[in-house]
Amino acid sequence: MRFLILLPLWTLATAAQPAPPDPTLDTSGLPVWVNFIPKPAPEPWRMPTGEERLVRYAKETFNGTPLLAAGMGSAVSFGLGTPEEWPQDFKHYTKRFANNAAQHYIRSTAIHGLAAVLREDNTYYRSNKAGTGERFGYAVKHAFMARNRDGDLRFSVSRFVGGVGTSKLSRIWVPPSWKNWENVAISYGLWSVTEAGVNVSKEFVPDIIRALRGRKPKP
Repeated sequence: MRFLILLPLWTLATAAQPAPPDPTLDTSGLPVWVNFIPKPAPEPWRMPTGEERLVRYAKETFNGTPLLAAGMGSAVSFGLGTPEEWPQDFKHYTKRFANNAAQHYIRSTAIHGLAAVLREDNTYYRSNKAGTGERFGYAVKHAFMARNRDGDLRFSVSRFVGGVGTSKLSRIWVPPSWKNWENVAISYGLWSVTEAGVNVSKEFVPDIIRALRGRKPKP
């Protein structure tokens, strides 16, 4: 009888324990810069709880990497002299930076909020595929995909609506030459390419860690 009483408690305690750390993502003893490479979420997959969604939102929205990307994007548009209404001086560089940063915060908030409502999970998990080409293709495709409540990959409504909606919303404060739908498409496309690049780095970061540790990838 005591066994029957303790068994459910033991089962709950076991289920509550976090998954063991992934050794392929262990960066201890490696150069500090390795920690700045985006890493995939650990498996096995399960739909995140509300608290986990808030933590992921905070990490993805308010870390320094998006601001670095905003600064780099601003430098590119500054160098190209776009938009033409903003001269190439420090004041208008800060305008370009503020535009990119504002889009990031709005987009991230919209996507995470919509994903919670639609029960989507946009978090990147490794493909577990063997071929480099297959893994690369999976990573790029995942920039437009999300997992549904059953764990199946499908087109991400939250990513599309949040991405396009933010690109359109940002036309409110940009100069006239950036207000047309062509620029909306360019903005969304550049963001999608960036997301695909981040996914590629997440897919291959375990290989990078293995190489730095002098290990060979497992067959």
